[in-house]
Amino acid sequence: MATAVETISASGTITSVASGLQYRPVTGDGGAVSASATPFGTALQWQTGTKIVLKGNHAANTVALAHNDATDGAILNGAAVLGLNDILELMYDSTLERWIEVGRNF
Repeated sequence: MATAVETISASGTITSVASGLQYRPVTGDGGAVSASATPFGTALQWQTGTKIVLKGNHAANTVALAHNDATDGAILNGAAVLGLNDILELMYDSTLERWIEVGRNF
């Protein structure tokens, strides 16, 4: 599912749905920002196997995601800063209640 570029505010969350494969181009709101420690929020009951592909859409207005081993956090292979054309793929595990990095191109 393709979508329009989403502007992320400092400590903001990224839109998601509860299942399927999602494609989310993102850019920082007026500059480089760090997303929330729970980058997709806490309100949804995601299904195991839900995948989100994040694509950075701006060289300067980057979106950073931090490793966060907590409920609805993201288990990353180190911090991720999404600049122009950077891709980060995450998959949800409902048993762990965590997003887990599947891969990145940077």
